[in-house]
Amino acid sequence: DKIYNINLYKQTCTCDQYKGYNSKYTKGDIRRLCRHLMKSYHYSFKAIGLTQIQQHIISDNEVVLSNIKQITLANLKLPAYINYENSNEWVKIYVSLNNKTYKTYSYLPTGERFSYNEKPHGHIKELKSKLYTIVGKKTYTKQNNKREKHNKSLSSRDISNLIILIIIAIILSLIFG
Repeated sequence: DKIYNINLYKQTCTCDQYKGYNSKYTKGDIRRLCRHLMKSYHYSFKAIGLTQIQQHIISDNEVVLSNIKQITLANLKLPAYINYENSNEWVKIYVSLNNKTYKTYSYLPTGERFSYNEKPHGHIKELKSKLYTIVGKKTYTKQNNKREKHNKSLSSRDISNLIILIIIAIILSLIFG
């Protein structure tokens, strides 16, 4: 277990996540908070003046990605949020189905699936339409195709290496008996 130094007033932490990613955001921006800062705020202060989405993010110790867009979904009083990173395929979606508290869903546009098949029932079609308008389905598909080609070449290489090892083992068993 590592120990990190945090400063709640300056909103700083010595962890790698904060130094490599979160520190680029200004003080007061929720994306600045790493897991350690969120946990410290959650246990040190009562959430006063925070929006419901901010309360959810801090209480669930969520890491907020660099892009967050507010959207409206039919029949819901509270807005939904789409949270994504340009380089990451997974998208976080925050929805309040009961109009009181938020729930986090993870969605993979390339696979067109929700993580663990947990989804905001009754809003999927509208949500996907708005999601693809924001993050763009084609970008994710191209990244996925590149990754699939890369994985195929790796598996071919692995098979070739395995065949070579088998041949070497056969030769050694013939030589040494």
